[in-house]
Amino acid sequence: MSLTGKYAVGVLLTFTVLAAAMLYSFPAVTIITGIQGITELNFFLSRIVLWIILIIVFLYSIFIEKNTFLQKEEKKYSAAFYIKAVLSLYFICLIGGGILNAVILFFIQ
Repeated sequence: MSLTGKYAVGVLLTFTVLAAAMLYSFPAVTIITGIQGITELNFFLSRIVLWIILIIVFLYSIFIEKNTFLQKEEKKYSAAFYIKAVLSLYFICLIGGGILNAVILFFIQ
């Protein structure tokens, strides 16, 4: 489905709200509570903000779009697929970590 379709406004709105929440929830909670630094309370309240946004997106998909929250039907895969997926992700992380380590060592010297 293209972004000019029926769900374009919902996708853009969701992305914008989530991006704003990730950027500004922690500073907003810090301003409201007045507690400086990373504390248990600030972290907990910033996570509550993200959960509230998830609930809003869930309600939007049910009541505005009149559709299910998860768009795709779940497929059944074999055990070999999951083993290949885990091993692939492991090697991707291994290679990516090696590349990042080499780049960091290059720029430190």
